[in-house]
Amino acid sequence: MGAVYYRITDSTKISRVPMKMLRSHTKTNMELTAYLADKAITHFSRQGGRGFVAALGIECKATHKHFRNLQSNQEEADTKIILHASDATSDGAMEIQVHSPDTDV
Repeated sequence: MGAVYYRITDSTKISRVPMKMLRSHTKTNMELTAYLADKAITHFSRQGGRGFVAALGIECKATHKHFRNLQSNQEEADTKIILHASDATSDGAMEIQVHSPDTDV
């Protein structure tokens, strides 16, 4: 079976769609990533306390400040992580947790 495109919105029914099929289309993958990043920013904005940063594509969004200086067209996540970690330590971060399924990170 070929790649299947799913438009990702609050009403998209994906509970019975296998993850491999859901992520088979590049456009669905991009929409899903953007959707989850926006939902996470909204969730953590309401929580207060720790800051949360989501970087996808050239965009960078956060709950606690504007990150225009971290907007980057660099495609490799491992390079962007160094940029974000450096910025976090300059803001006083004492601990940084990175979660990535990317094996070269």
